[in-house]
Amino acid sequence: FRVDVALWREFKECGKHIHIVGMNDVLYVFREWLCSIGAEVTVEGELWLMDGKAEVAIEDSDILVEDEDCGLIRLLYEEYLEVVEKAMLSEVSELKNILFKPYVHGIKQKRAMFHLTWYVPFADGIVPLLYYYLQQGKECVAVFETMQRILCQGKKNIKRILEMARKIESLGGRCYSVDNKEVGMQEYKDCFLCSEYSSWNLPVKAENIVGIQTTAIYTHMYMYKGRLESVFSEGARKVIDYLVASEYIAGWISEKNPRWQEKILKLGYPKLDVLYDSLENDAEIPAEWKNKAEGKKVILIINIEISKWRDYFIDNEELIVIWRPRPVGYEMLETQNEIDRIKDMKNVIIDQRQSYYASFQLSDAMITDVFSSVLVNFLYLDKPVCICDSEEEYKKAVLDYRQEAWYKSADIAFEDNDVLEFMKKVCRGGALISEEQKMYRQQMTSGFDGQVC
Repeated sequence: FRVDVALWREFKECGKHIHIVGMNDVLYVFREWLCSIGAEVTVEGELWLMDGKAEVAIEDSDILVEDEDCGLIRLLYEEYLEVVEKAMLSEVSELKNILFKPYVHGIKQKRAMFHLTWYVPFADGIVPLLYYYLQQGKECVAVFETMQRILCQGKKNIKRILEMARKIESLGGRCYSVDNKEVGMQEYKDCFLCSEYSSWNLPVKAENIVGIQTTAIYTHMYMYKGRLESVFSEGARKVIDYLVASEYIAGWISEKNPRWQEKILKLGYPKLDVLYDSLENDAEIPAEWKNKAEGKKVILIINIEISKWRDYFIDNEELIVIWRPRPVGYEMLETQNEIDRIKDMKNVIIDQRQSYYASFQLSDAMITDVFSSVLVNFLYLDKPVCICDSEEEYKKAVLDYRQEAWYKSADIAFEDNDVLEFMKKVCRGGALISEEQKMYRQQMTSGFDGQVC
């Protein structure tokens, strides 16, 4: 999904008809992606017919055929890595120069190692602690994932990883790839891992192995069976010495597996310090945004499509909408088409900034989907939130999210009209957060003081 239309045109297969024979989970998503970038695609097989897709028999020699062996997908993936590296040649070369320098040995008693995942939004959850350590003069080693895993996340991710590596070096830290075998051969005082996106079993020798909570809630654990059990397994509990987490997440994990309680430090999570600083120091809000929003109510719509409600706010003189699409789907054709449709509207702001802090500051309320961890961070601003939910989504969940405090902290919209009513309520003003919601918000936001690191 990180291949946009422009990038797809660089593939040798672009313009060819792709025919899929048979269905499995990978092929189902593969077809969705092909359709999203406007590729010509047909399908064949009984499962496609059961799914309501018309079956077409193909004999044309110009057509690429994919079957359940997924050989074409493997070829496309390899070509994708080549296309991305070629498009980002300068950045990739610089990043390789940083990550593949000879290992510099330090003093074991003072040295900390931070394992940073391949995808920046998750690595962002641990780097505030790394920056803090470096600013305190501590000796730190940052270990990044393989180049292949970094490349596969797309061009924007490469730029952000490079910026991160540059900053670490500018503060006196050292950066290496996990492919550097010397990284695992050294001894460290402390090793910090992203709790849900690092392997607990990295080949590292350290006095303390510490997992760090990187997102406000573990949304994927509500969606995928076995994810909670695999991340917070008994084996993982034995490997690590501590897990640093918010009071809410500490209780949530301990409720699922009481044996974890003895390993958890209820200190919060480092990303909260960045949010705290942005609120204390007023995040830089673009002047154009301020001018648009002056004298109006501002609603932040994040991680969901806004086309359903466009007719309501398109000519609404009382309202400004900030739209921040889900990062992982930003380059998809439907997202780009929606941006083209609304970018010139006088009461719409499209937020493409690296962080959401400016949008948080400027907005009066948020509308988002049920599996968006960012909604919890918005609760710290004491502003109303509307969660878009559905019975279909609820039936797919493997954990009952409707019993969670974060869910009960917000207004819930089951129909499009519920969202419109929420918008109207925000425009009217007055008391927007109920006493019951305030009680649950207190559970979610306790200990917010900017002192996690």
